[in-house]
Amino acid sequence: MDLHLGDVESAEARFRRRDGSGVDNAYLEAWRDLSWAAVACLRKDWTEARRRFEVGTKALEALQAAPDPDDALELEWLSTRLDEDPAF
Repeated sequence: MDLHLGDVESAEARFRRRDGSGVDNAYLEAWRDLSWAAVACLRKDWTEARRRFEVGTKALEALQAAPDPDDALELEWLSTRLDEDPAF
């Protein structure tokens, strides 16, 4: 939610806590990259955003994991943000 409100600092703090929680599974690992891709988008760091998006989406594809409805909305939101990249 923080990202959707444009509160990048709050989102980063939440993601750092999550990343340091010790919870580890392949699905969450993919979403780590996607979460940081979203942060990079809002910071207009398009290279990092695209790199993380590619890593995260490939990881999801490798798992053959269909995102739940909430995750699907997050992916759509992130794809829309990436479309703002002036290089594309």
